Amino acid sequence: MITLGCTKTLGDQIGIKKLQPYENQFPSIKSWHAGFKYINRRKCILFTNDMTLYSVFLYGVKKKERYDIKNTFMKYLSESFINEGIELSKCINFVDFENDKLEIFKTHDRSVLGSMNDYWRLITYYCEMEKYIKTGAENTIFPCELNKEINRTPMQCSKNGFYPIKKLHEQIGVK
Repeated sequence: MITLGCTKTLGDQIGIKKLQPYENQFPSIKSWHAGFKYINRRKCILFTNDMTLYSVFLYGVKKKERYDIKNTFMKYLSESFINEGIELSKCINFVDFENDKLEIFKTHDRSVLGSMNDYWRLITYYCEMEKYIKTGAENTIFPCELNKEINRTPMQCSKNGFYPIKKLHEQIGVK
């Protein structure tokens, strides 16, 4: 089961007015947070893994994609892995794209929310440069280059900083 801690603004955007509190106190590799913001008058969603801080950013999300958040998340997470050159068969312990259920809760980890705020500032900066939001394919909301860039941003959650992409590779056993 994948848990998704949504901010109140994202909950409103996906049609959930009352988000349930998250009961489990310990982070899991299948635990994610998601937030919503407007950038350049476009609706954007950021998904961030609680343990690795690996993130998937979507730019210009349409209403039907917001209301079908599970399929949107799974589709663009798999696209993100492919974009990174990771075989989906290696990611089964991390996320089982066919069998995992998605449960939506309130946000529950302020450390992850703080990292997401850092990502939002960085993304806003990168969205000013057109090369990062060009996607190459028509009608896609997944800016490949921008997603690669944010996952190669050093994060300082402790004395020892790390790169989210490297931490993801450690978790799923990819070298």
